[in-house]
Amino acid sequence: MARGALISRFVAASVMGVMVLGGTAFAQPAGEAPSKQPEGAQPRRPRAQFGEGREGRGPSVEGAMKAMGRSLKALKGQIADANKKEENLSLVAAMEMACVNAKGGKPGGPAMKAAKTDAEKQELTAKFRAHLIHLGHALLDLESQVMEGKTDEAKASIEKIEKIRDEGHHLMGLDKEDEKGEKGGKGEKNEKGG
Repeated sequence: MARGALISRFVAASVMGVMVLGGTAFAQPAGEAPSKQPEGAQPRRPRAQFGEGREGRGPSVEGAMKAMGRSLKALKGQIADANKKEENLSLVAAMEMACVNAKGGKPGGPAMKAAKTDAEKQELTAKFRAHLIHLGHALLDLESQVMEGKTDEAKASIEKIEKIRDEGHHLMGLDKEDEKGEKGGKGEKNEKGG
């Protein structure tokens, strides 16, 4: 029986050796990409960094603003409901993320199009960024109020955030579009009903 156990160990060791040596022979060197796409697999593009828009063009300011608007509308309708505290915190967090995303993007709008020189565009971009920093502070205050269950203060913060939004729209010349309803802002309904 000792001879049978010895043979079993030898076979097991041999199989292990073949597996280890065979595996290293076919292993991909560290840090190198495969030379060929596996058959049947879709080609992969490098993933965009957080917040980048389509094809790496940078964050979509308009998309971020729309996301903030949707979250603000939902939050405004349910801020007084203590049973929706976690959902409200999620909505505030979504607004905070959209604010940061917009801050990293390139602003547009009529005011930016009207800026003639690079200096004017840089000044307007700096004002836009400072405005979003101000909004970010208001959103953090709102988050604290929701966490602490301070509903009346949270309602006041929502009104403050709406005022900041309106000031930002005025800064970028979007308040005129809002009144016309061209961009689906807070003015009259646009052609799509938004």
